[in-house]
Amino acid sequence: MYLFLTFDDGFHHAVCWLPEYTWTDIEGFSESEMQHYEETTVALGLK
Repeated sequence: MYLFLTFDDGFHHAVCWLPEYTWTDIEGFSESEMQHYEETTVALGLK
């Protein structure tokens, strides 16, 4: 799964490898933002 968002300061991206659910190549996201995306992955039943 590839997360790619545009912000005023540029592009932020991260890669989540399935089925391991391992986040790599994280650029521009804070730890709290990545925690949010991890929780969203769980809430959607993807993990």
